[in-house]
Amino acid sequence: MGQQQRGAYERREPTMGTMQPVTVARPYTPDCAAIQQAEMVRRLENTSTYIKLALWVIAWFAMLCLSELAAEGLQPRNPTGLTYFFAAVGTAAILLITFWRTVWRLMWWLIGIVIILAIIKGAFLVVFLL
Repeated sequence: MGQQQRGAYERREPTMGTMQPVTVARPYTPDCAAIQQAEMVRRLENTSTYIKLALWVIAWFAMLCLSELAAEGLQPRNPTGLTYFFAAVGTAAILLITFWRTVWRLMWWLIGIVIILAIIKGAFLVVFLL
């Protein structure tokens, strides 16, 4: 609070014993609509998690079928090795798509570590060559 005295503002702090007593708090009663909305949001989040997982599993099985068709389409004598190769590449691609943020962060950590190690090696080379 400010109080004007002779052209200047003075800040006044409350002193001990002058504060208003704490009012008695009423018990918190939640709103039924808010509870229902929170429950609905929780169910929607759980459902979307299961739907995403199911879609990724379907995409993975489709990728396995496509890798088998691709291996047979190239007409080697034994397509199992090529099928495994295509399945491994497709699975790696799906995992990369799924965890791209983590892979991106790990890549930058790796680049940072390489840069730091190069700086340290350069410093050692400079010191020992002098």
